[in-house]
Amino acid sequence: MVIGSRSEAFRRMCRAPAQVLTRIIARAVTPDPASLAGWELSGYHLDPPLCGRWLLKHRMGLYRIKDGASGTGLGGYIIPCHPGGPDRPWVDRLAGPGSRRTFWFVLEPAGEGRFPMALVVDHSRRGRARALAPQRLVRQYLAQVHEDDPDLFICAVEVRAGRQVRHLGMTVLVRERPSLVGSR
Repeated sequence: MVIGSRSEAFRRMCRAPAQVLTRIIARAVTPDPASLAGWELSGYHLDPPLCGRWLLKHRMGLYRIKDGASGTGLGGYIIPCHPGGPDRPWVDRLAGPGSRRTFWFVLEPAGEGRFPMALVVDHSRRGRARALAPQRLVRQYLAQVHEDDPDLFICAVEVRAGRQVRHLGMTVLVRERPSLVGSR
Protein backbone atom coordinates (compact mmCIF):
# COMPACT_ATOMS: atom_id res chain seq x y z
CA MET A 1 0.00 0.00 0.00
CA VAL A 2 1.19 3.52 -0.72
CA ILE A 3 1.14 5.83 2.30
CA GLY A 4 -1.39 8.61 1.85
CA SER A 5 -3.75 6.64 -0.35
CA ARG A 6 -6.65 4.49 0.67
CA SER A 7 -6.36 0.99 -0.75
CA GLU A 8 -9.12 -1.07 -2.27
CA ALA A 9 -8.95 -3.32 0.83
CA PHE A 10 -9.65 -0.27 3.03
CA ARG A 11 -12.65 0.73 0.90
CA ARG A 12 -14.03 -2.84 0.86
CA MET A 13 -13.74 -3.08 4.64
CA CYS A 14 -15.57 0.26 5.02
CA ARG A 15 -18.54 -1.29 3.22
CA ALA A 16 -18.40 -4.75 4.80
CA PRO A 17 -21.17 -6.09 7.04
CA ALA A 18 -20.54 -6.49 10.77
CA GLN A 19 -20.17 -10.30 10.52
CA VAL A 20 -17.29 -9.94 8.04
CA LEU A 21 -15.53 -7.37 10.22
CA THR A 22 -15.93 -9.63 13.26
CA ARG A 23 -14.17 -12.43 11.34
CA ILE A 24 -11.43 -10.01 10.22
CA ILE A 25 -10.63 -8.81 13.74
CA ALA A 26 -10.64 -12.41 15.03
CA ARG A 27 -7.78 -13.20 12.59
CA ALA A 28 -5.95 -9.88 13.03
CA VAL A 29 -2.45 -9.58 14.47
CA THR A 30 -0.81 -7.34 17.05
CA PRO A 31 0.55 -4.13 15.52
CA ASP A 32 4.18 -3.23 16.17
CA PRO A 33 3.98 -0.21 18.50
CA ALA A 34 7.38 1.10 17.35
CA SER A 35 6.17 1.23 13.73
CA LEU A 36 3.08 3.25 14.73
CA ALA A 37 4.96 6.03 16.53
CA GLY A 38 4.99 9.30 14.61
CA TRP A 39 2.07 8.48 12.29
CA GLU A 40 -1.55 9.49 11.85
CA LEU A 41 -4.13 6.91 10.81
CA SER A 42 -7.32 7.92 9.00
CA GLY A 43 -10.31 6.16 10.52
CA TYR A 44 -13.83 5.48 9.30
CA HIS A 45 -16.33 4.34 11.96
CA LEU A 46 -18.89 1.87 10.68
CA ASP A 47 -21.78 2.38 13.12
CA PRO A 48 -22.51 6.13 13.11
CA PRO A 49 -25.91 5.93 14.84
CA LEU A 50 -24.17 4.75 18.01
CA CYS A 51 -21.10 7.02 17.93
CA GLY A 52 -22.77 9.98 16.27
CA ARG A 53 -21.57 11.86 13.22
CA TRP A 54 -18.96 13.67 15.33
CA LEU A 55 -16.45 10.82 15.01
CA LEU A 56 -17.69 9.06 11.88
CA LYS A 57 -14.39 10.07 10.25
CA HIS A 58 -11.31 10.99 12.24
CA ARG A 59 -7.54 10.84 12.39
CA MET A 60 -5.75 8.95 15.14
CA GLY A 61 -2.26 10.24 15.83
CA LEU A 62 0.33 8.15 17.66
CA TYR A 63 3.57 9.26 19.30
CA ARG A 64 6.16 8.02 21.78
CA ILE A 65 5.58 8.89 25.42
CA LYS A 66 8.52 9.55 27.69
CA ASP A 67 7.67 7.34 30.65
CA GLY A 68 6.90 4.21 28.66
CA ALA A 69 4.88 2.92 31.64
CA SER A 70 2.12 1.67 29.35
CA GLY A 71 4.33 -1.12 28.04
CA THR A 72 4.14 0.23 24.51
CA GLY A 73 5.52 3.69 25.20
CA LEU A 74 2.83 5.21 22.94
CA GLY A 75 0.31 7.95 23.46
CA GLY A 76 -2.11 9.43 21.02
CA TYR A 77 -4.91 11.79 20.11
CA ILE A 78 -7.96 12.01 17.86
CA ILE A 79 -8.71 14.73 15.30
CA PRO A 80 -12.42 14.76 14.32
CA CYS A 81 -12.99 15.15 10.55
CA HIS A 82 -15.99 16.24 8.50
CA PRO A 83 -18.36 13.36 7.74
CA GLY A 84 -18.63 11.79 4.32
CA GLY A 85 -18.01 8.45 2.68
CA PRO A 86 -14.68 6.61 2.69
CA ASP A 87 -13.92 7.91 -0.81
CA ARG A 88 -14.19 11.56 0.25
CA PRO A 89 -11.18 13.44 1.68
CA TRP A 90 -10.48 13.54 5.41
CA VAL A 91 -10.88 17.25 6.26
CA ASP A 92 -10.21 18.24 9.87
CA ARG A 93 -13.43 19.45 11.49
CA LEU A 94 -11.69 21.78 13.89
CA ALA A 95 -9.32 23.23 11.31
CA GLY A 96 -6.91 25.95 12.21
CA PRO A 97 -3.22 26.17 12.86
CA GLY A 98 -2.18 22.53 13.12
CA SER A 99 -5.78 21.30 13.63
CA ARG A 100 -7.24 20.54 17.01
CA ARG A 101 -6.11 17.39 18.71
CA THR A 102 -8.51 16.05 21.32
CA PHE A 103 -9.46 12.81 23.10
CA TRP A 104 -5.89 12.08 24.27
CA PHE A 105 -5.07 8.47 25.17
CA VAL A 106 -2.34 5.92 25.90
CA LEU A 107 -1.90 2.64 24.04
CA GLU A 108 -1.55 -0.50 26.12
CA PRO A 109 -1.34 -4.21 25.27
CA ALA A 110 -4.72 -5.96 25.72
CA GLY A 111 -3.11 -9.24 26.76
CA GLU A 112 -6.39 -11.04 27.52
CA GLY A 113 -10.11 -10.88 26.97
CA ARG A 114 -11.99 -10.75 23.71
CA PHE A 115 -9.17 -9.17 21.67
CA PRO A 116 -5.86 -10.38 23.19
CA MET A 117 -3.90 -9.52 20.02
CA ALA A 118 -4.95 -5.88 20.11
CA LEU A 119 -3.52 -2.73 21.58
CA VAL A 120 -6.02 -0.91 23.82
CA VAL A 121 -6.67 2.76 23.15
CA ASP A 122 -7.27 3.87 26.74
CA HIS A 123 -8.56 7.40 27.42
CA SER A 124 -9.10 6.82 31.14
CA ARG A 125 -5.83 5.84 32.78
CA ARG A 126 -3.22 8.39 31.81
CA GLY A 127 -5.07 10.05 28.97
CA ARG A 128 -6.04 13.65 29.52
CA ALA A 129 -9.79 13.05 29.80
CA ARG A 130 -11.51 14.92 32.64
CA ALA A 131 -13.09 12.93 35.46
CA LEU A 132 -16.63 13.08 34.04
CA ALA A 133 -15.74 13.02 30.33
CA PRO A 134 -17.65 10.26 28.49
CA GLN A 135 -14.57 9.14 26.52
CA ARG A 136 -13.14 7.78 29.79
CA LEU A 137 -15.59 4.89 29.38
CA VAL A 138 -14.55 4.10 25.80
CA ARG A 139 -12.11 1.31 24.96
CA GLN A 140 -10.88 0.77 21.44
CA TYR A 141 -9.05 -2.42 20.48
CA LEU A 142 -6.60 -1.68 17.65
CA ALA A 143 -5.34 -4.63 15.59
CA GLN A 144 -3.42 -4.95 12.31
CA VAL A 145 -5.54 -6.67 9.66
CA HIS A 146 -2.76 -8.63 7.88
CA GLU A 147 0.70 -9.55 9.09
CA ASP A 148 2.21 -8.53 5.74
CA ASP A 149 0.40 -5.13 5.54
CA PRO A 150 1.51 -2.78 8.35
CA ASP A 151 -0.75 0.04 7.08
CA LEU A 152 -4.28 -1.39 7.45
CA PHE A 153 -5.98 -1.67 10.84
CA ILE A 154 -9.31 -2.53 12.41
CA CYS A 155 -10.57 -1.30 15.73
CA ALA A 156 -13.44 -2.64 17.86
CA VAL A 157 -15.05 0.11 19.92
CA GLU A 158 -16.75 -0.55 23.27
CA VAL A 159 -18.12 1.46 26.17
CA ARG A 160 -17.56 0.06 29.65
CA ALA A 161 -19.61 1.25 32.60
CA GLY A 162 -18.98 -0.89 35.65
CA ARG A 163 -19.50 -4.48 34.56
CA GLN A 164 -21.62 -3.53 31.56
CA VAL A 165 -20.03 -3.48 28.10
CA ARG A 166 -21.74 -2.14 24.99
CA HIS A 167 -20.25 -2.70 21.54
CA LEU A 168 -20.24 0.53 19.49
CA GLY A 169 -19.13 -0.93 16.19
CA MET A 170 -15.90 -1.13 14.26
CA THR A 171 -13.51 1.40 12.82
CA VAL A 172 -11.30 0.74 9.80
CA LEU A 173 -8.03 2.69 9.78
CA VAL A 174 -5.22 3.23 7.31
CA ARG A 175 -1.78 4.77 7.85
CA GLU A 176 -2.08 8.17 6.24
CA ARG A 177 0.57 10.74 7.09
CA PRO A 178 3.33 11.62 9.55
CA SER A 179 2.13 13.06 12.83
CA LEU A 180 3.17 16.55 13.85
CA VAL A 181 3.34 15.32 17.46
CA GLY A 182 6.25 13.12 18.49
CA SER A 183 8.75 11.58 16.15
CA ARG A 184 9.05 8.56 13.90
